[in-house]
Amino acid sequence: MLKILVIVGLLAFAAGTLFVRLAPIGGKHFAPRIANADVGVVARAGGHRVVVPAPSAEQLASLMDTIAASPRTIEVESDVHNTRMFVHRSRMWGFPDVTHVTLINDLLIIDSHLVYGQSDLGVNKARIEGWLATVNL
Repeated sequence: MLKILVIVGLLAFAAGTLFVRLAPIGGKHFAPRIANADVGVVARAGGHRVVVPAPSAEQLASLMDTIAASPRTIEVESDVHNTRMFVHRSRMWGFPDVTHVTLINDLLIIDSHLVYGQSDLGVNKARIEGWLATVNL
């Protein structure tokens, strides 16, 4: 009986891992969350948002290149004007995070949040801070 429970547990674990890695991401995860965009840093449950004054064209291009070159990152086509979207996956489990980079008027908004779970364990904050440091923003 114990053997069967262990096997069932391992199969459930494997199924959960496959779901996280293979489940499509879309819909509400790609809807930009840009309401109340004031300059500053906002930590939220499962994510992080940074709003800074719009950078120069060169800095913005460098930032976009830096984000796109991040490990385990793919850019996703966006239907939203002035927004680029990226999906990042964790190294071990493949948990996805979604990042929106939006330029509105004179503000650059970088909003990164998890797709599954309750806490991103500070990963999105560290990721955004690393990108901004790389391009001196």
